[in-house]
Amino acid sequence: MPSGVRGALVQRVSALPNGPLDVTWLAAETPRLPLGHILLHWEPASLAGWDVTAHLGLATTEVHLASWPAAPDDWPRLVRPTIHEVLGLCAALAIATAALDLSNHLGTLITDERGGHDGRRPATLGVPGGRRSPGHQRWGCATRGWVYGKAAPA
Repeated sequence: MPSGVRGALVQRVSALPNGPLDVTWLAAETPRLPLGHILLHWEPASLAGWDVTAHLGLATTEVHLASWPAAPDDWPRLVRPTIHEVLGLCAALAIATAALDLSNHLGTLITDERGGHDGRRPATLGVPGGRRSPGHQRWGCATRGWVYGKAAPA
């Protein structure tokens, strides 16, 4: 790797088994990885091959994703399936988060359209019967305790 870089930021991974990894160099002074991005770093192994590591950027930190010690010279073929799967999972999570945000927004609009909230319980995303799905509770997207940006009455 060139001097002055932390590693290679993965831009795209081919779905083909022998497809390429498109990367750009990430400067050493870059404070942290962008959310959902993977950084590859490699250096010569002590005996033969390459020591390759991958880090994943999360919302507030970056985490060690995987290591391939003493990987062969064609190590991109070795790491590609893992990188492809993780980027796919990150994309799916981003879509699910956007869908939940949209659901929350639309629920607020529907509740407003029906005459507002009665103040006896937290807003319910406009779901008929006033019940949230377990998924909304798990993801913390429900407006529990808050009604349209104001604290709900006790």
